[in-house]
Amino acid sequence: EALGVLERAAARIAEARGAAQAKVAECQRALTELYQDWGEERYRLSAVLVHQGLAGSGHYWVYIHEPAHAGGGRWVKYSDAHVAEEPAEEVWRQSVGGTGAASAYCLFY
Repeated sequence: EALGVLERAAARIAEARGAAQAKVAECQRALTELYQDWGEERYRLSAVLVHQGLAGSGHYWVYIHEPAHAGGGRWVKYSDAHVAEEPAEEVWRQSVGGTGAASAYCLFY
């Protein structure tokens, strides 16, 4: 009788293991599908908050990337009531510092 109990337990364990392996495979397929267009990129920059000025005062604006826009996306600058599309080069130029007192304050991925 002990052998029968062990065999039934082994069968239940094997069944649970198979179900777990199927779930892992399902999750892997879902993740692959979800991130198939990322290639080697692990993160995508979606916004850059820029500050210009001194520690106690200054001006902030944000560049937001709109990936769904035609042509692979576009960057839009939001500065107070002014909204304008900007080339990626301008986003990088304003974000790395060295152009006056402006530099990236916060990055959003």
